[in-house]
Amino acid sequence: MSFEERLKIKALLETGHSQKDIAQLLNRSASTISREFNRNIAKRGRGSGHYCAESAQRKTVQRHKNKPKAIKLTDELKCKIKKLIVHDRLSPELISGRAKLEKVEMVSHETIYKFIWTSKHGNKRSGKAYKTLHKFLKHYGRRRKRGNVYENRARILNRIPISQRPDHINLRKRFGHAEMDIVLGKNRKPGILIIQDRKSRKTWLKKIEHKNAKYINSKIKSILNRTEKPIRSITTDNDLAFANHHQLNIDVYFTNPYSSQEKGSVENRIGQLRRFFPKRTNFDEVSESQINKVEHLLNNRPLKMFNYKTPNEVYFSNTLALMN
Repeated sequence: MSFEERLKIKALLETGHSQKDIAQLLNRSASTISREFNRNIAKRGRGSGHYCAESAQRKTVQRHKNKPKAIKLTDELKCKIKKLIVHDRLSPELISGRAKLEKVEMVSHETIYKFIWTSKHGNKRSGKAYKTLHKFLKHYGRRRKRGNVYENRARILNRIPISQRPDHINLRKRFGHAEMDIVLGKNRKPGILIIQDRKSRKTWLKKIEHKNAKYINSKIKSILNRTEKPIRSITTDNDLAFANHHQLNIDVYFTNPYSSQEKGSVENRIGQLRRFFPKRTNFDEVSESQINKVEHLLNNRPLKMFNYKTPNEVYFSNTLALMN
């Protein structure tokens, strides 16, 4: 059951529809709706006896995450992979592809890469024999993206494509609709989270140290809490750092793969930001106060598109004594 269906269930319950009515309106069996209630309506606590779509979605995601997974990468298969990599010098793609051709048991090349890099960084006794396997890869110095990149993007739950973004956002008619991205530094290490208002180009910056989705969400919320006007939507790319977007309680729209022009305003802003922090900047050596200073400079920088008014002047609809 999708999150959209759960929102409809919540709305139908609030308007007094019965369980049978809901099943008919959603074209679902009554037993499906019954199971949904039994699994996701709390039996005790503050929300007991009430159906909450957001809570039901969280519980479902957690249940799927906790389900026991079939172990396909057995010890026997690990030994076979090691031999093929070390002695036959085959890459994970060749191992997986050849196994498929010969119709023999094997895991995907992505699983093999994950096994290799987990063994490298792990300290379990069971992984000791495979700890140096990464050295036999052609590009062992860094983890490369493998397989279909869009498949990784599809792991973002409740992803709303940019094609569903309303016209008033597309036309930049109102304040409070933003674009977002992450600015990388030395060794592609993340350094700055950037959010920009689409109408005024007012920009908010926040220093970040990594791209864990939970951590990034906390930084996004810290920006949302300090904007003078409420942010009602954000458009961003398909980076897994934004996988927890549904916890922000605002609409988040995702661009199409390889379509950075669909959030062109923030891309342009990043170009200006690079004048202060070039591509190989070591953000470990950049302080929060330095980033705040650059944010101030960007927001008070005249823009030709606004007849040389600054983003702050457009955002606050007044005139600042910039030249005095």
